[in-house]
Amino acid sequence: MNPSSINLLPEDRARGLVRDYWLRLAALAAFVAALLVAVNALLLAPSYGIVRGGIAAKKTQLAALTAAGASSGASAFAAGLADFTARASALEALADSAPDVPLLAQVLAVAHPNVSLTGFVFASAKKGAPASVSITGTAATRDALRAYDLALAGAPFAASVELPVSSYAAESDLPFTLTLTFVSP
Repeated sequence: MNPSSINLLPEDRARGLVRDYWLRLAALAAFVAALLVAVNALLLAPSYGIVRGGIAAKKTQLAALTAAGASSGASAFAAGLADFTARASALEALADSAPDVPLLAQVLAVAHPNVSLTGFVFASAKKGAPASVSITGTAATRDALRAYDLALAGAPFAASVELPVSSYAAESDLPFTLTLTFVSP
């Protein structure tokens, strides 16, 4: 049996009942949504009060720190600014100098068997003075250290190599620091 065949209400009345049903359902959904918003607002009220109190406390603390630090902070700021200016000037000077990376690549290209290189300290070329590098390391034997010294001295980029005689004092595992001066460009 078809359910629409037992509906005895006229068509416009049946549509009116369906419309009333949807209207009641929409009103109930709006009421539930309004109730949820009200409950959320009620539950958030204490958090709002705490945050407002925290903001007021931070503003008071900032005002106190600003008033107390105005006199001492000005001198610290001036000192920091002077330090920053000095560092910026040093960086500008480095921008105009030749990079040391190709020089390091040339030094590392020299064969150094049984010699362990542990540190490099560069002195960039300045007016009238060529670039130099101090190389720190450990050589397994005196012969290995002598061979490395001669290899550096014979390299086309080296003007001079200075290795103290005291570097040869130990029998093995000789710590050394040598200074290599580059050929002026």
